[in-house]
Amino acid sequence: MSERFSIKDIDPLWRRFDSIVERLITWAARLGGILLLAVGLFVFYEVVCRRIFQSPTLWVMDYSIYLVMWAVLLGSAYTMRTHGLVLVDVLINKISPEIRRVIQIGIHITILAFALTITAAGAYSCIRAYQMKELTMSALYIPLYYPMSSIPIGFALIVLEEISTISKLVFLESGAEGQKGKALL
Repeated sequence: MSERFSIKDIDPLWRRFDSIVERLITWAARLGGILLLAVGLFVFYEVVCRRIFQSPTLWVMDYSIYLVMWAVLLGSAYTMRTHGLVLVDVLINKISPEIRRVIQIGIHITILAFALTITAAGAYSCIRAYQMKELTMSALYIPLYYPMSSIPIGFALIVLEEISTISKLVFLESGAEGQKGKALL
């Protein structure tokens, strides 16, 4: 005879998982913020070198682009967690909580499938770039897998966030009630 898990059994496990995911995503977003600060300092340095010393740098543009890539992808999951997206929720708020919950689960499963696909494809591309010893086309010749690895890492964070969100919607009793008045994401 098999025992079934009740929501009370799953709730502490989910809360622990969600806490770990939240800390990881928050840490990644803070790192992304630090990277954006570094980009600002790099650009300031470039302006000083170019305007005052008449000696532009070769590296600021490349590093700025790569750091912005990392910053955006590291902060994406945090943006989803904090509902930082612009959404139109006029119709969804007129639907009953049960149907709203089903629609939310469907949307988050779709996002999860997309994020898993991008994570896998990005990881494959990084591995291939590493194996082929590919370099960027800039003057710096940075190994291409360094900037490319921002894609699978950033989307893996989104995967974790989506698993956490779907788990909340599916397993927690307060999932539907807590979503009244909130947008889909």
